[in-house]
Amino acid sequence: MNENPKVFSVRQNYAIADTAVPVAVAAKMAGADLKALAPVLLKEGKVTPVTDSANTADLYGLAAEAVPAGKEAVIFLSGAFFADALALEAGVTAADLELPLRRLGIFLRPLDRAPWPALPADDLTENDVPGTDDNPEEEGTDHA
Repeated sequence: MNENPKVFSVRQNYAIADTAVPVAVAAKMAGADLKALAPVLLKEGKVTPVTDSANTADLYGLAAEAVPAGKEAVIFLSGAFFADALALEAGVTAADLELPLRRLGIFLRPLDRAPWPALPADDLTENDVPGTDDNPEEEGTDHA
């Protein structure tokens, strides 16, 4: 008998929101402990977490993983990421960093919005799917 209960969730367990935006990375020395997906500043060749959303002049990217100070950190320099996946310090919001990150080529997406529109399942009929009607010459046409 398994005494450890399993927890299942439909919550997405990843941060990259869209593969259409290329992801570029770089390696820099961590000047402080970094959390995974923390927005970082670059000063004097070292990256540190953003602690004040008003100070974005040296904004560099997002930490790809948690790294202790003094170790080399992989930094995302571009890409599309879910905003709620970011590891933000107290007082810093994703909304405050959205435009400064966009200037770097990092785009934030809300978790509840896919990059493409979804069709409600009720609106689909077999006539909406090409090749499912009896007349192959009229594929994809509406017979209603």
